[in-house]
Amino acid sequence: MIYFSNPKKYQLEQKRMSDLIKRVIRLVENDLTKHGIAFSQEFEDDLPSVLVNENEIVEMLLNLIINAIEAMPHGGRLSIKAFSKLDQNQQKPFVTLTIKDTGEGIAPEVQHKVFDRYFTTKDSGTGLGLSICERIVMAHNGDIKFESEQGVGTTFIIKLPAA
Repeated sequence: MIYFSNPKKYQLEQKRMSDLIKRVIRLVENDLTKHGIAFSQEFEDDLPSVLVNENEIVEMLLNLIINAIEAMPHGGRLSIKAFSKLDQNQQKPFVTLTIKDTGEGIAPEVQHKVFDRYFTTKDSGTGLGLSICERIVMAHNGDIKFESEQGVGTTFIIKLPAA
C-alpha cells in the first residue's frame, strides 16, 4: 500500500541484465529443483547495460519468476532470454527480456486484469505482484506485456532502455 501511495525515487546505476537475472536465479534455484522445473537461460553476446535501480529490478524479476514457479506445481520448464533490439518507433536500443513458463496459463477472460491492483487468481496473496512489476518497469521508461495460453504457459516480455 505504501509503495503505491508514495513511490520511491529511483537511484539508477548501469547494470548488466544477465548479472541481475543470475542473482535472482540463485535466490530461487532451490524452489526450481523442489518443483521439478527445468531452467534455461540465454543471453545475447555483448548485451548492452541498462540504467536501473537494481533492487527494484530484482524485485520485479523475483515476482515474475515466483509466479512462474507457482504456475507449474507439477514441474515444467522456465526459460529466460535477454537480447537487444532497436525500438522502431523511438529509434532507441532496448534490452528485451522474456520469461517463459510451461504452466497453467492465464484464462482469457481475466487477462485484461492481470496488472490491476488487488487482482489475483490465487487462493492466497495480495494481488499486488504484477501491478508492482508494471509500476517498476514503467518507472524505468520500459514496457511490460505478456502472452498466455491456458494449458500451455505464459511469457512475460519486458523492454528496458539500454544505457
